[in-house]
Order: sequence, then C-alpha cells, then structure tokens
Amino acid sequence: MPSPLATLHLDGAIATITLAPPGGLLDRATSEALADAARGIAEAQGVRVVIVLARAGASASVAQGG
Repeated sequence: MPSPLATLHLDGAIATITLAPPGGLLDRATSEALADAARGIAEAQGVRVVIVLARAGASASVAQGG
C-alpha cells in the first residue's frame, strides 16, 4: 500500500525512494514505509540503482528512544 511517508518511483533500472518523515525524524512509521518501498524494489525486474531522497524540509535524523 503506498504511503505518503515513502514514495517509490520506478524508471527502468532506476528506483527512487522519496522520504517525507513527519518532523524530519525517521520514526517507526517512516521506517516501515521505507521497508515497504524496498519490498517493491525487490519485486521489480531489472532494478540496478536505488536513490533515496528526503523531501525538502525533511532532515536526515534518526529518532532514538527506548
């Protein structure tokens, strides 16, 4: 199921995942959306390159917690 947290675009041998984590944090929901996108790539035929981007305004932070 597509998620607004991680979108997957396939263009021949190139797959692009665009992340849009809320608050710029890679939380559990965003991690699960990223995993779903990765499964979509695994099911695709002929993907040789994966590009991971963050939507404007999203930073590359990792949420930490217990």
